[in-house]
Parts: sequence; structure tokens; C-alpha cells
Amino acid sequence: MATKWMEQSFFFDWTPIDDPTPVPITAQCETLQVKWSRQTATGRDPIAPYYLQIFTSNYVFPFQVAAGSGVTTNFTVPYAPGTQYQICMWDSVGSTGGCQAVYSTYAPSLTEDMAGKCANFSFPATSLSVDSSAGQYAWIPSCTDLVVKPTSGTPPYTFTVAPALHPPFNITNVGSDGVTWKVQLQWSTPFFVSLTDSTGLTWSYGPLHAGQGDDSCLVNIGPHASIVTLVGTAFGSLILGAVLTVLVLFLVNRRRDSRRGTWIPFQLTGKKSALVPTPYLDTPQLEADTSQLLGTGSNYDLGYSDRRDQNTSSATVTSYGRSTLQTNPGLAIPYRTEPFDPNSLNPGVEITEATSPGGATLASPAERRSHVYVVHHDNGPAPVSIYAPDGADVVELPPIYSGPNRRRISPDGEILPPGAAPPDVRYGNQSGRVLPGPSTRIEKGRRVT
Repeated sequence: MATKWMEQSFFFDWTPIDDPTPVPITAQCETLQVKWSRQTATGRDPIAPYYLQIFTSNYVFPFQVAAGSGVTTNFTVPYAPGTQYQICMWDSVGSTGGCQAVYSTYAPSLTEDMAGKCANFSFPATSLSVDSSAGQYAWIPSCTDLVVKPTSGTPPYTFTVAPALHPPFNITNVGSDGVTWKVQLQWSTPFFVSLTDSTGLTWSYGPLHAGQGDDSCLVNIGPHASIVTLVGTAFGSLILGAVLTVLVLFLVNRRRDSRRGTWIPFQLTGKKSALVPTPYLDTPQLEADTSQLLGTGSNYDLGYSDRRDQNTSSATVTSYGRSTLQTNPGLAIPYRTEPFDPNSLNPGVEITEATSPGGATLASPAERRSHVYVVHHDNGPAPVSIYAPDGADVVELPPIYSGPNRRRISPDGEILPPGAAPPDVRYGNQSGRVLPGPSTRIEKGRRVT
């Protein structure tokens, strides 16, 4: 059975205000000014009168001293030097004020002249006769049984355990067969025990001590259990908080990594976006195909990702330096690309290239270059930045308008009638255009007049 320690109804002490550190010794015949008050006690309200219960090491019975109905009383220590004593306090209905520490008495000095001036004490005429499983000053291992059996007196009996600096514990209605109490105190805790019969006869032992032993019974022992539980809860909370912190950081980092996804450095999502095309050089092994130049009306994804083998475009280089763009049909961008037919160039401009024996068109090694064609649409300049390798020809084509009544504008700014082909603009850039005349011939990026 778990020990249910009593709740204190008040607190008391006799330590002077100017003595912050009480020393548990008193001289023989020294007078203690005992005072008490409710303070923060949680037990029921105390009811006067009060009395002191004093356990000693020299006697096998406790002393009862009336304390009156006020809030202070004086007590003169009558015990011989070397006596250990402990004072507990009660009210008239059995509510407790707890117990103080175990004090020791010493002989007064010659100058104090206190010897023989102590107040007289009345000793009880008789006391109970009790058999105990432990001696008067025994160290009883924690969680072992203390057996107390009365051999005299009138039942029912009341068994009391009074530890130092702790509220006491009572077991009432004890019969003649005695009581067994498991020592539920921490190692080295001093305590007294007493037995009182129904007529007021008493018996006491002590100071006893809780010795080293099994502490499994100390889980639920009132105030001690509260301290143990508090410490355990604090450590458990720290460990749980650390685990939760690590888990939250892990989830946040994982979510951040998942949001990164595939890296796409260029996206056509606004007017300020830039397209960096990958140049493809003319090679004699690729078959010329002028009918599949940038399929009309198709939408293509011109961005790229880190998985180039799956999501990027592939190109087929034609004999005119153009490339047939093949892309993932599931991807789209909001820009149209128009085909470019080299036969629609200005009749005065001609392109000459060498031909391989297999029929593929190629240039001489000294003049092999890449050709980049930029088509301007009727919305104005396409949001495209061209980064061409050294030696590449950049050809800007005039705007091509959609619809049957589309307007054509010559490089000089004149509006051409429907059906009239504008003169070609080659070998220019956005900062300045070079307009070849009717007799101008371009051979592999070189203008020949």
C-alpha cells in the first residue's frame, strides 16, 4: 500500500530572522520562540488550540506540550546534552504543521549559567509495551517491512510515522495484531515512529533511518513522488523536444529539395525572357530537308533541362544551314515559328555551295560555317537573344504577316503591295542591317558584288 502523507495545514519554526542558515543544535535549557502561520499550506484550516509533539532519542515515548491558541509559544529545551529530538506540531482536530529537523543538545557554557534552570517536565506514568521488528536506532532498508505489535493498551491504536522536515503519516484503527508498514522513504532519511492507544498511552522509537535497499516502492510516495515525477517529466520533455526539432528540420529540408525539381534556366514566360539556342553545325552526313523547316503553326519547347536526352529538342541540319526542330509534343510555348524558303529570296541574291559525291551539300573546310536565321513576326521583334559561335552567319529575315491581306514592308520602310516579295536582308543584326543589292551574291557568308 502506498504511503499517503498528510497535507500540512500550517507551517512553524523557531529560526531567528537574522539567522538565514539554521544549525540543528541547541543548548540545554535554551528557550525556543516557536511561531506558526498558514502561509501557503494546502491542508484544511487549522483549529486552535495547538500542541507540540516531541520525539527524543533518550525516551521510548513522545512528549506532549500545549502551545495555546495564539501564533507563538516559548519552549525551553530540558534534555540532557547529547540528546537528539524532533518537534512536530498539531492542532486540536489532528491537522498537522509538519515536523522540523532532528536537533541535538549540547551542554551550556559556564558563562551561560543555565544548568538547573529548565522548566520541570511531567513524564507519563506508564507507556505502552510494544514489540518491534527493528531496534530503536535501526537503519531499515527502503521498501522493507517494519512490524509493530502492541502487547498492552486498549485498541484501536494509531500508528504514526514522522520523518524529519516532512509531513507525518497516520494509520488509524490498528488492532491488537499490530501493523506492518513498508519503509517508503529515501535512503538516509531520519524518522520516528509512535503508537497511541485509545486511552492516550504512547510508545515511540527513533531516530530510525531508511537504509539502502530496493527503491521500487518509491514511485508513489506523495511529495517525494511529485519531485521524481517532475524531474522525469522535465528530462522526457527535453528529449521529446529534441526529437521533434530534428524531425521538423528534416521534413522542411526534404520539402525544399522536392520543390527544386528539374532545373530549367530559361523559360519563355514574359517579354523579358531570353532564348539561348544551341547552334548546330552543317554536317555532310545529314540529309537535306527544306520542307520541314520549323513546322508551320507548331509550338515548341525551346527551354532545356538537366535531362537532355529526354526533354530537349533535336535538330536535323539541312543543306542551307537550317535545322529541322523536333521536340517533345507534350511541351508548348506561346510563340509561332514560320518556315523559311530560300527560293523566295531576292532574285539578285544567290547562294553557292559545294556538293559532296553523295548528294549532300557541304562547304569547303576553309569556309564551313553555321547559319542562324532569325524570323521577325508581326508582333514585333521576338524576345530572343542570339548567341552564335565565331564565324556563324546571322541572317535577319523581314517580318512575315499572317492572313491573306498581310502587309509587307521593305527594308527601307515602304509598304509593299500584296504578292510582292520584299528584298532579302542578309548579313545584318539588330543594331545595323546590310542590304544586298540586286546583283549581290552571298557565298558562304561572304558578300560578293
